[in-house]
Order: sequence, then structure tokens, then C-alpha cells
Amino acid sequence: MRIRRIVTLLLAALPGFAVAQDAASSAGSIAGKLYVAEVKGQVHLLAGGKPAEIRQAMSFEASRSQVETGTNSRSSLAFSNGTAISLAAGTLLSIQKFEQAPPPQAIVSVEQEVSESRTDATITRGSIAITTPRLLKGSAMIYSTPHGSINVRGQKLVISVGEGSRSEEHTSELQSLAYL
Repeated sequence: MRIRRIVTLLLAALPGFAVAQDAASSAGSIAGKLYVAEVKGQVHLLAGGKPAEIRQAMSFEASRSQVETGTNSRSSLAFSNGTAISLAAGTLLSIQKFEQAPPPQAIVSVEQEVSESRTDATITRGSIAITTPRLLKGSAMIYSTPHGSINVRGQKLVISVGEGSRSEEHTSELQSLAYL
């Protein structure tokens, strides 16, 4: 439950957590941020399409970013909507879009998303574990793999993209496995 503790600390500091205003957005959404909770080994970051140094406790705009973990490496990240992800060794995650409505001044609960959001991401290889708060009505969280897309509604799941011919989605609540 280390990730839950990190998310709780992040949400407690959210009013002070830098969230950049997206000038191109007309719907009043803001560009969501990613907070780096853990970096072990070689982890590479492209932020806004440019290489950037990744280090623990930093934050960056999530849209148009890419995180890649090397062999024997891992990273844990927290989105500004309260979602936490852990990337296993050899994972390539690209986040095409992460926007959210401006968060309220006071966070009511860490069990519920802080504001409505939209996430579009792609896992090209490797494995990620996702822990989300209860998503608000109107939120969308879509993770694509080379074999299909997953519309995340649950609170805990693992997505693995292997070298073989299929991707796997594991949901901890149902203890089930779906092949894409």
C-alpha cells in the first residue's frame, strides 16, 4: 500500500501542486501533471517530446510524455487526479493526453477522483499496475496496447504487453484475466 500512501500525500498537497493551465483548451480543463514517486535503475523520460532528466519528487506535464524503464529498473508515478501507476522493468508507456477539470480547493476523499479527467495512454511493451480512485462520471481512462484498448473503470488492474502475440489485463477485484 505504499502507492496509496504516496497518492494520499500528493492529494493533501494538491492545491500547492503545480497544475499548468492549458491555453489550447476551450472546455476549461487543465493540463494534468505526473509526480515521480520512485525511480530505481535506468528510467528515461520524454516530456513534451523532449528528453528530460527524471528524478524522484519531480513533476511534469503528463500529456505528450513517454516513460521507459530499462532492464532491472522500475518507476512509480502519481497523476494529479489521484491515479497511481507502477512501471515494471522493460516497460514503454506513452501518454498522449491527460487533462482534468480544475480540482476543488479542498480534497474531500482520496477514495474518489479529485476532478473529472481524460487519460489516453499506450503501453507498447512491458507491464504496468494501475490503482485509481473511484472515477467521476464523465471521466475516461483509456490504455491502448498493440492488440486493443482498455477502458479502465475498475480501481486496480495490471496490463502486460509481452513479446508474444497477446496482451493481458488482470483485474484484482474480479481475479480475472482478459486476452486482447
